[in-house]
Amino acid sequence: ALDSGAVAFSEVDGLELSYGTSEYNEAGWSTPRKMFDKVSTSALTVKRYLKPRHIAIMGFSLDPVTGWCQDTLKAVKTWEEKVRTKDILIFIYHPLLKNPIPIGPAALPIAGFLVQEAYPTKWGVSALNSTDDSAPIVETIEFQYTEIQRLAVPPA
Repeated sequence: ALDSGAVAFSEVDGLELSYGTSEYNEAGWSTPRKMFDKVSTSALTVKRYLKPRHIAIMGFSLDPVTGWCQDTLKAVKTWEEKVRTKDILIFIYHPLLKNPIPIGPAALPIAGFLVQEAYPTKWGVSALNSTDDSAPIVETIEFQYTEIQRLAVPPA
């Protein structure tokens, strides 16, 4: 089982899918028609506060997300292995919708998304300052993906 705290993010951006259009001159019509063209997606950017469970000595931790980033970086640098794409499930939880069951997340989801064929393209942490111990360290990961679906979420 995945550690839900290890794969929880405080900020998600880029849940976006758009369709381009092109003009088509249809016989018998004096004005061109708009036709759907290419589908495009934005880069998916996720952020989370770095916690001790995300840190390991001499490299990345066994956290599944940062481990995947490390594997992708190695695959792109050496081309000895194939870049692995994964599907990412994103659930948005509302803090006021409490889960009545004592297991699982503390809140109930209000929306869900399935991001398909994703792979990490950028990884980084916020600026580090040894004299300011109150500033949290934020990890940012950017993914590219091919498709996104809005999921039906059970009513509360």
